[in-house]
Amino acid sequence: MYKRLSYIFLILLLILFTFCKKKAEDTSTNPIDNAILPDHTIEKFELIETYKGEEVWRLKAEIANIFDNKKLIEAESLTVNFYEKGKHFSTLTSNKGKINQKNNDMEAMGNVIVKNEEGYTLETEQLKWNNKERKIYSDVFVKITKGRDVLTGIGLETDPNLECIEIKKNLEVSVKDVDELADEVKPNKTEEDTIN
Repeated sequence: MYKRLSYIFLILLLILFTFCKKKAEDTSTNPIDNAILPDHTIEKFELIETYKGEEVWRLKAEIANIFDNKKLIEAESLTVNFYEKGKHFSTLTSNKGKINQKNNDMEAMGNVIVKNEEGYTLETEQLKWNNKERKIYSDVFVKITKGRDVLTGIGLETDPNLECIEIKKNLEVSVKDVDELADEVKPNKTEEDTIN
């Protein structure tokens, strides 16, 4: 009888052990447990880069997720204003961005637009800022416009003021028709304007 009870007890232990092991495996595969969550989330985030007391750039974002171990900031709805000797000269906007906290290199992604004070506009889907070199890079399609002039191509290297621009490949240059330019400037007519 003791032998039979010990077998039953052993079988119950094995079942219990298997159930506990299965339960432990199930919880470790939970996607939330495996997700990399930020250490901090900040709304209305602002970061300023200076050099010798002079502001170089100022980044603002609606939301910033900070990952301390990776030394990485992931930002949403960001604007970066660039300065030289205290004077503003260009603005970058994008849907998302990443900032490497080790060197303040940045990557902007999604509807990236850079506008300078002279009226140049750079449009693309991805740009990288090398903070040490003070240069903007891209490996994807870019479009640069000023007035009627349009440059397009794949890949780019430029300064943040868009003064020295190098298109890497497939460079195309075009001039907008005066009528096209006028259409861009005209306000949209409403139904009420048409009736009057």
